[in-house]
Amino acid sequence: MVGGIEFTQADDDTLRSMAKDGHSASEIGEALGRTRNSILGRASRIGVRLSAKSTSTWAPKVFTPEEDKAIRAMAAAGVNARQIALRLGMGRDTVAAYALKNHIAIVRGKTGPPPPPPPAPPPQPRQRERLVRIAPPPRLVARREEPVQPRMLTFQELEPDSCRWPIGDPLTAEFRFCGLHASGGPYCTRHTRAATHR
Repeated sequence: MVGGIEFTQADDDTLRSMAKDGHSASEIGEALGRTRNSILGRASRIGVRLSAKSTSTWAPKVFTPEEDKAIRAMAAAGVNARQIALRLGMGRDTVAAYALKNHIAIVRGKTGPPPPPPPAPPPQPRQRERLVRIAPPPRLVARREEPVQPRMLTFQELEPDSCRWPIGDPLTAEFRFCGLHASGGPYCTRHTRAATHR
């Protein structure tokens, strides 16, 4: 990995193919836009034997006036060395070395200047807030029931629909049952409420 860029499978395939064809580490590095040392290290890691070809046979690239003009124009536009190399079909290190030698400033990292910030949205006219009145909840008024006097029936006087609420002490003669009309159960409405609110 060089400059934070990992070798891809395509890079490895190119390295193997060029090594098989007898190219040197420098030549492979130029083709992949990497340094000679990064190619030597990668070849060692993936088990590729490189040619023992002398680097003295390698000659530096001679740039044409058109390539020089293109590099200068792209560098002025903020294009980085890797993108320039890709567009011109040469190695990144070759472009970077040429730029350094000829005092051409090339940006590092991402291509191009930072994008301009998005335009601010136009101000929206303030809408008047509408006040909504919420009616208060209805007041619950407890209905007062007129107290109904129990009929005070003995056990023998009870009818099937009589309230069986006991009143008094069952051990005394005064013991009675409510005797009012039972509302679907054993007790009248008042005594049903009393039984459930205990």
